[in-house]
Amino acid sequence: RDYFVPFLLLCVVSAAYGFIYRGFLTFLPRYLSGIDVLGLTSGLPEESARNYLAAMVLAVGIAGQFIAGHLAVRVNLEKLMVVILAGIVPFLFQMGVADGMWRLAATMGFALIFFMWQPVSNCLIAQYTSARRRSLGYGLSFFLSFGLGSTGATFAGWVTDRYGLSRLYPVLGTLGIAAAGVAVVIWLFTRGLGDEGVSE
Repeated sequence: RDYFVPFLLLCVVSAAYGFIYRGFLTFLPRYLSGIDVLGLTSGLPEESARNYLAAMVLAVGIAGQFIAGHLAVRVNLEKLMVVILAGIVPFLFQMGVADGMWRLAATMGFALIFFMWQPVSNCLIAQYTSARRRSLGYGLSFFLSFGLGSTGATFAGWVTDRYGLSRLYPVLGTLGIAAAGVAVVIWLFTRGLGDEGVSE
């Protein structure tokens, strides 16, 4: 069975997520410039040090995917989606004002929650599409996330050039709030499809 409305709304969220991802990733090494982690990066060239820190942040995202993979088979996916989207917002706003080690902490917190999205969204696509349309569903979702979402890099550059890097993250956080709102609509809509909803 296909659930067209939740799937289309999920595609909107996927596009927003891809946009946030590209905006976050484009300037991640630059954002982490000048941070010394317990003296471990003090002897490294600046470019190498910030690239190592960026790799550390993305490695934290692996843990997020692992956690979400376990949670996805135990809890309601729509609720978990709302929690993930709402959870990234405080970290994005914190990134706009943080300095020093707090920048690294904020980006790690963001990455931990942000990368929980992938296993949850993949499970939701499978539940919202019938077997014969599932490949099309994944293709459309990935196109919006990685295709349309890739414009986030251009947008991030425009905001950074005009207003500075610190202004970028509150803007992405505001988009995260909007995406969380759409996720709430998905959750409420799927609750109305039956006594237990789609993902119970």
